[in-house]
Amino acid sequence: MKKKILFLVITAATIFSSAITGFAESAANPQTEQSGFSFEFMLKCFFGSTSAVIAASAVFVLFLLLIIFRKKLKRKLNKSKASQLVNAFILFFSVSGIACLAMAFATDGETWSNLMHINKESALLYTQFEDYILNIHSAGAQQFFSTATTNTPFAHLIYFILAQFLPTKLVVNNPIVTYPRILHDQPFMYLYLILVMFCVVLLYRMNRSVLRNNGLNMRDEVVAFLFAVSYPAIFCIEKGNITSFSIVLVMIFLTLHNSEKKLFNELSLLAIAASAAITPYTLVFSLILFKDKSRQSVLKFVRTVVYFLILFISPAVFTGFGNILTYVKAFVSVSAEGFIPGNMSIVNLLHFFGISNTVIIYAIVLLTDAIAVLALIMLPEMWQKTAAATYIILNVFAFSDASALMFVFIPVIFLFAEKQHKASSWAYLATFAVLITPFPEWYRYDINRFSIFMTSLGITDIQNANNLISLAATQFILVILFYQIINMMKAKKIKKQEIPSEQT
Repeated sequence: MKKKILFLVITAATIFSSAITGFAESAANPQTEQSGFSFEFMLKCFFGSTSAVIAASAVFVLFLLLIIFRKKLKRKLNKSKASQLVNAFILFFSVSGIACLAMAFATDGETWSNLMHINKESALLYTQFEDYILNIHSAGAQQFFSTATTNTPFAHLIYFILAQFLPTKLVVNNPIVTYPRILHDQPFMYLYLILVMFCVVLLYRMNRSVLRNNGLNMRDEVVAFLFAVSYPAIFCIEKGNITSFSIVLVMIFLTLHNSEKKLFNELSLLAIAASAAITPYTLVFSLILFKDKSRQSVLKFVRTVVYFLILFISPAVFTGFGNILTYVKAFVSVSAEGFIPGNMSIVNLLHFFGISNTVIIYAIVLLTDAIAVLALIMLPEMWQKTAAATYIILNVFAFSDASALMFVFIPVIFLFAEKQHKASSWAYLATFAVLITPFPEWYRYDINRFSIFMTSLGITDIQNANNLISLAATQFILVILFYQIINMMKAKKIKKQEIPSEQT
């Protein structure tokens, strides 16, 4: 019965998605007389589109094969080795990346600019390294209020220290005048290059410390390189986003928190506290300390929270306590004027369906985050725990964007660190790979029909192909986590039933 239901659902989904494609093509044709978005009209569009029929047939055959051979496939995937997952990731990333570059050359760099959220036609004033320059500029002028919605007091303090390397004549009240001059100030931009290289080297070294015993040999270096040229990494570098510092601190915590040396243990707690002081959502990684549920773990967590509060609040003596309230309000905000392309939070999905009731949104956010926290505490493997923490981070509506995708690196690293894998590992890998891989903007050659299609869905600002899939892929992480929680609870229940029977 379950097979039949699954078969019907897949068939319906395939036909519906293909019909949507056909609708887009017909809507773009001025000769088409559109009589409404009816099922009859959808079928007409579907069968009238050769590309829709071919795409639907291919998807249908693929799912049919998966249903037929799922048991055999599952048995084979349950015996997967780390090298197989890594090879699949390298192949997928490389093919997509080459296709992305090819599309960029074919469009004179337009698709690459769109990938970095730069619209050439609008001639935006601020483009390269804008987060780095504008935040440091406002901190140097001690105008912390101007960036209070995006920066914590601790982040303000970091930017103020960096601003001391900026010539005083460039720290003026009008950033419109100083931005291009700062961009061409070589010593100051070399400082940024040094900071970037510092983060890249540290991440590489920590990646190797996690992966060194898995027997992947040169594949580790390839994976580290692909991370450095991935979509979120290049986005962070191009924007000058401080997320790269935060992820380095998280990795220091994850690699040192189990150290036998007390000094390294305490440094790991300070690292995650400092990361959370920059980007508060990373504090969720500290829940990993409850792995053994001992009194010592509780004390470690308490010390981490204390360190975080000190680092988060104390800089406000200099930057202003009012800015803390401004940041907190922005951090918990779930309001927006409709759907935001590129935002991966469940809130944005609700906005897509026209749900704007604050009570409903907060209730769903708390529910999804609660499932992720449950997965973080219950699931045994480190890559499962970090996947749950990463989902919670991407679920923060106010800060869910391409830069936050850098945290996906963490569960991928720990996933590759495992020598043996189950079939579920491939589902995780596919989801993570989709999130961090740059995709070619195939719709650029059919932009008119595609734009009409997206407008019919209420989306008018799609800038790159990654924006189209990131929201769905992120929510799929939660689906996998929830599925694994259920499986674990079933396994525990079966084990409890077997123990009394054995005693009997």
